[in-house]
Amino acid sequence: MKERIFTGWHFMRLLYLIIGLAIVGQGIVEKEWLGIFLGGYFTSMAVFAFGCLGGNCAGGKCKVYYQKAENEYLK
Repeated sequence: MKERIFTGWHFMRLLYLIIGLAIVGQGIVEKEWLGIFLGGYFTSMAVFAFGCLGGNCAGGKCKVYYQKAENEYLK
């Protein structure tokens, strides 16, 4: 977990962190729970590198493979 947090930082992760913290801060000032949760989501994406921000969808890694149906009725 430490490796995932401290390695692989790039411009988009930093941008998501800054924007997420700004949204959280604005949500706190305006007392809007939705803003706090939304900002928390973007911040956690940056810190923990999950989703497409973590590179999981880049390069066809999210490609779905279909099995060939043995029976014509299963198509």
